Amino acid sequence: MQWTRVSSHRSPARALILVDLGVVLIWVWLASSYEKRAILHRDAIEVAGWFYSRKLNFAEIRGRRGSGGSRGAFGYAYIFVPLDRRKRQLSLPPSLRTDQIFRDWIRTIPKIQG
Repeated sequence: MQWTRVSSHRSPARALILVDLGVVLIWVWLASSYEKRAILHRDAIEVAGWFYSRKLNFAEIRGRRGSGGSRGAFGYAYIFVPLDRRKRQLSLPPSLRTDQIFRDWIRTIPKIQG
């Protein structure tokens, strides 16, 4: 950093600590976006991550749509559209591994466009 004159007033040790902190923050952000879980409750579906959790009741789901394709770089993700347009959509992680119970349940949710 001193070579590029971006931070000529900082010591090299302090600059290394800031770079290390930046790398750790990027790693945590990437890992937290990968480590999401979809949880089927009796009356709702929940997506839980390290720093947040979102839940959508089954009665509030208008339908589902997909994002991307199975051959895309990020994979296929299910997106649940709520009945209330003011509420945010709930998207499942593309890395979600499904079982037969989930596949049977997802077929009960109608597909919608856009």
